[in-house]
Amino acid sequence: MKRYKTFYKTILCGIDEEPVNDYEEYLKSDYWHEVREVMACRNAYRCEMCDKQIKLCDANIHHTSYKHLGDENLDELVFLCRDCHEKVHGVYKLRKLISGLNIDEKLEAYELLEKRFG
Repeated sequence: MKRYKTFYKTILCGIDEEPVNDYEEYLKSDYWHEVREVMACRNAYRCEMCDKQIKLCDANIHHTSYKHLGDENLDELVFLCRDCHEKVHGVYKLRKLISGLNIDEKLEAYELLEKRFG
């Protein structure tokens, strides 16, 4: 499993707990659940992209950077509905896919996307 920066709740919020070394485990931690609640309250339970009202259980928190994983700055996190989170990741995948294309291929891809999605 991919390893991420280890964090200690002792350092972050004064709770003595084992270090979390993988991302999936981190997302299940009490600390991350608290971060999700703070983000939900900060954004009045509204998606930052589409402004749709969402329940916490339906929300996704998007990291704009993993530099401070385990000690995130709230301005590195985005409160999103599932649909918008998937769109954000779709844009990243698309950028990666077209990054290796020459200019003519990029223009052709853009025209195809315009036809398909307007």
